[in-house]
Amino acid sequence: MNIVFAGTSSFAVEILKSLLNNNHNILCVITQPDKPTGRKKILTSGPVKIFAQENSLPIFQPIKINSPESLEKITSFPADFFVVAAYGQKIGKTLLDWSIPINVHGSLLPLLRGAAPIQYSIIKGFKETGITTMLMNEGMDTGDMLLKKSCPIDINDNYFSLSDKLAQLGAELIIETINNFEHITKIPQDDSLATLAKSIKPEDTLIDFTKEGLDAHNLIRGLYPKPNAISKFNDKIVKFLVSDYIEDSNNHNPGEVLKISKEGITIGCATGAFLIKECQPEGSKAMKAYDFAQGRHIKVGDTFYNENHKSL
Repeated sequence: MNIVFAGTSSFAVEILKSLLNNNHNILCVITQPDKPTGRKKILTSGPVKIFAQENSLPIFQPIKINSPESLEKITSFPADFFVVAAYGQKIGKTLLDWSIPINVHGSLLPLLRGAAPIQYSIIKGFKETGITTMLMNEGMDTGDMLLKKSCPIDINDNYFSLSDKLAQLGAELIIETINNFEHITKIPQDDSLATLAKSIKPEDTLIDFTKEGLDAHNLIRGLYPKPNAISKFNDKIVKFLVSDYIEDSNNHNPGEVLKISKEGITIGCATGAFLIKECQPEGSKAMKAYDFAQGRHIKVGDTFYNENHKSL
């Protein structure tokens, strides 16, 4: 099949790789423009562009995919399918009508429509998620569903590990979808069952110690390796990178340090607790939480907090 592909992230790379390995003809790879990264603001290509360059695939990086210039270029390709996976821009009506638009979405729709389904499946404590291939329409992930495959979520899965699992699943499902497209029954979504997975904003990264320890653990792993869950200690920001959930039904002073060991720092929540194993203090590199505790002279009874949910 002749395919135009749109994607940007590592998740999307696996989908593109699968299409290429299964002998589909990639007419063009559309991906987001290079972005400045790091302290020196060096222009950096996304994973999909790097993969496309390595495989000598034609690349197009429009600032606005729905601009007249972009539409003229993209619709000039005789594509049988327009496959989209974690691209990062909304696709307008012209492109939706131009070819058969299939999206590879990282949830079991209609659950978790939106930009961050993988993160929120962890943050919300789901025990299962999956991949849905769907026909795109002008709504936010509201098109008819084609195929689904489920994937269990382990208690210690994080965004990185779960994204990798789902990418492999999506790589299989896109081939099955395209190869059997004419025989697949299109299933409308039940909007009454829909939930949203909006883009992660800075305020969404703040740990709320007034909730349960499991909620904190889920937020930490759902936001790793980026943008990371945030707390404060002595008015300095601390990113929590790696944690373990602790079976604990006791009530604690929210944010209080309960224990310090070689394993890390045990922190209490209004109900339950969690163990922070790795963290990144403001202005420093990532480190073991135990080393952070020793360097900052943290002791049992000290308190972590954030701006919106001060410790009691």
